[in-house]
Amino acid sequence: MSQQLKQPFWYRFLRPSNNTDASLSTLQNLNNLTEVKIITENDLKIESILMEEFRFRGDFLKQILNDTTSTFNLYFLFLGISISGISVTYQLIDKTLQSLQVLAILSFILLGIGNTLFFIRFISLVHNYERHKAVLNDIREYYIKHLQSQIPDIRHVFRISLAHSFTRTYASIVFFIFAVLDSLCFAVTALVLSELWLHIDTVPFFSLPSDPHPYIITSLIFILFLILHSLFYRFTLYNDIKKLEKIK
Repeated sequence: MSQQLKQPFWYRFLRPSNNTDASLSTLQNLNNLTEVKIITENDLKIESILMEEFRFRGDFLKQILNDTTSTFNLYFLFLGISISGISVTYQLIDKTLQSLQVLAILSFILLGIGNTLFFIRFISLVHNYERHKAVLNDIREYYIKHLQSQIPDIRHVFRISLAHSFTRTYASIVFFIFAVLDSLCFAVTALVLSELWLHIDTVPFFSLPSDPHPYIITSLIFILFLILHSLFYRFTLYNDIKKLEKIK
């Protein structure tokens, strides 16, 4: 009996097999597969697209709010760990003036960097919130425009969602607090460094300094970092919000 020649791989891959058993097993496997939805013309209607977009943006807003709460919890945890670490270090080091100055420098640099990172994180969260909220408001405006002839007072249903946002008031307060705290941390660091550099002993808090140069440097550093935080806020968030309002 002559042996059947084996076809090349590309020929067997492209041509289906004529084996009936294999075909039946293939059909049985297809019946076990999950149902695949075929996109029809009805699925591509603008209403379906808008509703899917609205759900997606709404879910994203919920996630942003959860991330904001988690970020606040992480920030307070960071403060607690930092204060505890500084307290433990203070108990372990020598109580000399130079050791205390080095501890103060390292502590305020750590707190300043940490506050700056959380400041940037909150800026990012509010930025994402504003952009997704703007898309939701656009979808609401679309439905209001097309349904106003049927329901004249439909705009009253969405007046709060369209007009108010929690970020405008509370976020500004949070950003101001972070900017002041960051500026104070780096300003105090500059004060201690300048005292070390100029070999000035620490004086009582309420007494006038013998040399005003450290306090002048401290004031300049505080104003500089406050301006940097304001510029960062303006160029990353404020301008983008204004662009969204102009597009709207």
